[in-house]
Amino acid sequence: MTIAAYQDILHRQRPFSKRPKMSVENRAKLFTPFSALRGFDIEILTQEQDRLLVPQVSLSADQQEAIYRTLNELKKGDWVTVTYFAPVKIIKGRQLGEYRTLSGEVKKVDDVEQVLVTTQGGAPFGCLWRCAREGEAPPAPKAPWRAGPGPLAWGEGRS
Repeated sequence: MTIAAYQDILHRQRPFSKRPKMSVENRAKLFTPFSALRGFDIEILTQEQDRLLVPQVSLSADQQEAIYRTLNELKKGDWVTVTYFAPVKIIKGRQLGEYRTLSGEVKKVDDVEQVLVTTQGGAPFGCLWRCAREGEAPPAPKAPWRAGPGPLAWGEGRS
């Protein structure tokens, strides 16, 4: 297309609208970011501030030795409760996080990866603050349909 195609409208005046002009502030609001979940970003920030972040506590040599002794005694199937440091962020060169506690059956004590893996999650050896062995894992509860022989057992006596 050439400019010649628009020659007849190039020098016309701009048409006037019957509506009042929108203010600059209202026009700017049209281009603000859209928040589909109103207040969600504020809720996230509030929850982030509610957590108390602390630096990791340095353990004495005796405490570290006791933890490693407990780790060496653990075997698959033991029940353990550990408290460990979970880093969240680094502020001014200091690592901050929170202490978490988990209890579960030991799946693996990985000396290569330096991590204790339980049924509830894993914890790195270097972040452990407390490690307590509680003996064998409690037996799994029996399912109600396996409770006893007879017509109540799963798949039997049902039509």
